[in-house]
Amino acid sequence: MSNPPDTLAQPNQGLDVAAVRAEIRRIALLINEARDVISHGNLIPLNGLEVLIRHVCSQAASLEKGQGRQVRNDLEALVYELDSLETDMTSRFGSLARRSLDDAPRPPTVGAAYKAGVDRAAQIERQRAQRSTGTSAPSSKTQDKPQ
Repeated sequence: MSNPPDTLAQPNQGLDVAAVRAEIRRIALLINEARDVISHGNLIPLNGLEVLIRHVCSQAASLEKGQGRQVRNDLEALVYELDSLETDMTSRFGSLARRSLDDAPRPPTVGAAYKAGVDRAAQIERQRAQRSTGTSAPSSKTQDKPQ
């Protein structure tokens, strides 16, 4: 990534499946380039990456249901790429990889948002199961405590 600020400038526009998939592939390429730079021990600014990912997720959510399903695997692969980037950064730079440069509050990461969605879906499923069997739900305070 010879010039990251220009490379990460603005997301492409478009709301059809092909455009969303192309944007996902572009982001995956940027992530792979970042992993290569990091593997050589160099730092790389990734602040624009979050904007691109939020934008492509918004585009995917704007697709019709059937079209959205067509990009689901691509988005899951992108999450895998992000996890790999996080692993590379953490193994190379340790706690510095997670430190904010500006001490500003950070929005949740993709992985945290995904986990929250999975946890919420599991909670809803438990509540449905309990309603169908007629048992009362345990207090949400005991369900939501981290282990």
